Amino acid sequence: VVLWHNPNCSKSVRAAALLDLARCEVEERLYLVASPSVDELREVVALLGRPVADIVRTSEAPYDQLGLATASDEELLQAMAAHPQLIQRPIAIAKAKAMAVLARPPELVLSLLMPQLPAGLSSAEFMRHMMRGTLQTVIEPVAEGVPSADD
Repeated sequence: VVLWHNPNCSKSVRAAALLDLARCEVEERLYLVASPSVDELREVVALLGRPVADIVRTSEAPYDQLGLATASDEELLQAMAAHPQLIQRPIAIAKAKAMAVLARPPELVLSLLMPQLPAGLSSAEFMRHMMRGTLQTVIEPVAEGVPSADD
């Protein structure tokens, strides 16, 4: 799993810790130092299955300075590549499963380690089961659906 990580962000630190507790091999990408390209951002947005605007931090200064409130998807991608502080964090990517999650709340990173959730199981229900240690009652892990340490 690749984690676009900011070690100064409590949610990002929590996501990294959860992956570590799950004994998942993590490649941390300090995205503020090694900014993703527009193509990488486009790929991650596709893996997330969410609108580009969902991964933009609207509270950061460049958002207002660049007038991004009415920007197109392409303009948002260009702005995030040039100003990586605009990228919402943390984002965890499991390329082998062609999946990514915006880990807000951080516990959502654990969904990358499991097979697809049963239809009708909301993220809130997933969180409740995970926190109570009762996920096995709603999910039957399948070995081939769990990413290997190489993911």
